[in-house]
Amino acid sequence: QWADNMALGLIHAALSDASKITGIFFVGGYRNNEIQEDHAIFSFIDNLESYQIGTTKLDLDGMEEQDVNMMISDALAVFPRNCRALSSALFQKTRGNPLFVIELLESLVKRKIIQYSLRKRRWVWDDAEVSGEEIAENVLHLLTTKMTALPPGTLE
Repeated sequence: QWADNMALGLIHAALSDASKITGIFFVGGYRNNEIQEDHAIFSFIDNLESYQIGTTKLDLDGMEEQDVNMMISDALAVFPRNCRALSSALFQKTRGNPLFVIELLESLVKRKIIQYSLRKRRWVWDDAEVSGEEIAENVLHLLTTKMTALPPGTLE
């Protein structure tokens, strides 16, 4: 979605010249909630189709709540029924965005809201504390916060 017309033109030229280049598999992506209907990506896709270059469009939505529960269950090595409340809270805060679920889970562990108990030999957390956590509204904010925590030399 951040490609300009020149970049899209170059990609189109490479994909449409099958006589010289073979075996190309191109994957492009965009967030349909972040671009307008007149974005260059749509004319790019139309041009590919007019050259009879096969295209496949996949709409990727966030995970369902039960999928988030299975992901959390696998990550924490607990039965799904034992992390249902935690998964529900993370689902509500992330809307099922897989990247955000992972980042949020890592953030909760780093801040010791979720901890491994040697005595119990499992991960432990307080469901009320997790539910009450003020969480960033989007992935970008969480990742920006994560980047600003890097050492100053790393940011340069």
